[in-house]
Amino acid sequence: MNHTPGPWIRDDDEIGIELMVGDDPNLLVVCTLDEPGLYNTPDTLIQKEANAHLIMAAPDLLEALTKLISAWPDGLACDAETSKVIDTAYDAIAKAEGRTA
Repeated sequence: MNHTPGPWIRDDDEIGIELMVGDDPNLLVVCTLDEPGLYNTPDTLIQKEANAHLIMAAPDLLEALTKLISAWPDGLACDAETSKVIDTAYDAIAKAEGRTA
């Protein structure tokens, strides 16, 4: 994996949410910046909160999905719905690894 390894730590301040590696502010993963009060409506604050949760969970989700797929026996027959779920998992892994357009 080429993504920044964790643990990712969240730090909220008056201008946004920062996700960084450990407590080192020089190893910033992502930051949402706003002028104080400019774009901070109740709806955008809810969205930023949800985005922060999703971003922080992304490495764990990718690892879990990769382990799940690798544990699926090759050639195991499954129904159409399960096949779709497996294909979706492969697509999500490829997207997370930057292998899709």
